[in-house]
Amino acid sequence: MNTNTKTILGWSLVIGPILFHIFFGIFYGDTDPTIATSEEFLKQASDNILLSKILVVGGNATMVFVAGALFVFASFLASTSHTPVYGLFSAFFFLILGANVIESGATELTALEFYDQGNINQAVDVFNSTLSESGGMFSLILAAGMISLRSAIIKTEEVIGSGKIFKIVNYGLLAAGLLHLLFPFLASLGDSFEALGFLGWIGGWLIIVLLGVGILRTRE
Repeated sequence: MNTNTKTILGWSLVIGPILFHIFFGIFYGDTDPTIATSEEFLKQASDNILLSKILVVGGNATMVFVAGALFVFASFLASTSHTPVYGLFSAFFFLILGANVIESGATELTALEFYDQGNINQAVDVFNSTLSESGGMFSLILAAGMISLRSAIIKTEEVIGSGKIFKIVNYGLLAAGLLHLLFPFLASLGDSFEALGFLGWIGGWLIIVLLGVGILRTRE
């Protein structure tokens, strides 16, 4: 991988997760929509339908870009490793993740459009489908991608160096991946366990940002 490619990948992984958290943070605000509260959330989001659509497109497009960067990085690991299977598995999962994000974004836009047209029941049903997927299959795909990426990095010598960043990324991807595997079950165990799932989400993306920093530090 040449210096320019590493630069693009590194900055994509550093800036991308920050950007889509900003987009989604503004879109959702301090609310956490559930199936029970989705109609009220859509009502508030539709008060400024143009801004809501811009935020949904921006957040999902940025997340797809990050998934693409992780796909390229995992593919590179597979091409340079003596054990390419981990990189191939990781690339596959991040490819599926990107497709899942595209579908989710399109569904959110459809829900907003239905609500704006007055088709409230359809809008709620469509939006609720995204809520069901976000805590289930999405988390499992992300977990599989993170855990297999961690193995791929270990099997490729000094791809992000061998110092503190490597160690933090190594154990961080494992911990975040395991938390994401448990995420679909945490919500039913109480508020304290939901907080653990939130920690896994934020922590996992911070590790991805640190991975980007590691790539930038080993450009030369």
